[in-house]
Amino acid sequence: MRRLALLGLLACLAVPAGALALEQGAEDGTLSLDGVTGSVSFAARGAIIGQIDKGSVTISDPNPNDGKPPVVWGYERKRDLTDTKFFFSGSGIRFRVVGGFFRVKVVGSGVDISMVGRGSVSLGPAPALLSAGSFSLNGSQPLPFPDFPLTFQLDAAVGG
Repeated sequence: MRRLALLGLLACLAVPAGALALEQGAEDGTLSLDGVTGSVSFAARGAIIGQIDKGSVTISDPNPNDGKPPVVWGYERKRDLTDTKFFFSGSGIRFRVVGGFFRVKVVGSGVDISMVGRGSVSLGPAPALLSAGSFSLNGSQPLPFPDFPLTFQLDAAVGG
């Protein structure tokens, strides 16, 4: 009898826990950019790694305590815009932002990025550059990089 009561109690506790898990929101989505020429902006929570053949990346980490600090190397110039916002430019730039909320804007050519997380993404042409390359959402077939501004929320329900 005690065993049956214990199983009943555990079942009652498991149902609310499962309901809370569903209320936490969408699962993380993925975005992959390959050989892009254009402009890409992220306001998201998750992880992003990328490289730029030629161009710039601006990284804002509003709360340095909610994830690891951004890592950037291979740049030719760096400018501290604020205590939490940095601009890097040059050729052969590589960067990584993992954990917490971040804002990243990349403008350039030969851009390759992999991102996992949730948030707002904007893709589009860069001034004076013709768009090139492709992007893929959640493992779907690659699509040509847009010649017009395209903004969407990234999560597991988008694309694929």
